[in-house]
Amino acid sequence: MEFPSPPRIKPPAVPKLGEIFNKPLEVAAAAVSRMETDLTQIATDLESIGQPLLNRAPPPAAQTSATPEKGTACLQCTEDHLSTIVGALNEAMRFAREGGTTGQEVQKRLAIATDELNICERIDLAPDKTAALGPEEKELATWVLPLLRSLRHNIKKIKEVDDLEQVAAGAIQVRTEYSQRYSVFK
Repeated sequence: MEFPSPPRIKPPAVPKLGEIFNKPLEVAAAAVSRMETDLTQIATDLESIGQPLLNRAPPPAAQTSATPEKGTACLQCTEDHLSTIVGALNEAMRFAREGGTTGQEVQKRLAIATDELNICERIDLAPDKTAALGPEEKELATWVLPLLRSLRHNIKKIKEVDDLEQVAAGAIQVRTEYSQRYSVFK
């Protein structure tokens, strides 16, 4: 008696380690680059007003007061995330003009923009952080959150170059208005 041969089962493809680690490393590299730029600007600003970054006297001891602590949600980080999102979408647009929206470089930049939006919404403007904000700061955070969510959803809907162009233009508008509104807190 002959038995039928067993069915051939193809195991699922295992992603290469490089593919798993590249995206977080790219996001981290972009964040480090932004921090380096910010620190260089701070050092330049301090030197321009006669306060070198090194060899400064320590700051005076902190005084305790009865006023509540300033909010901990990172409104400056939100501005930085918006800048990175706009940059990533502009770069995606540059590549999309040549080869459409399905190319690897376009998709990589759309993923970077989405990652930045997720970090901004879920970490920097998380409910536990916005709850500690003052009324004016909380109003700004409350204003921008639905716009960030809409932008994230719109990125996921991109099919054509025109879609990408519209999303990129919308991101520029959000970043510009957020920066104007945030400037009063600087």
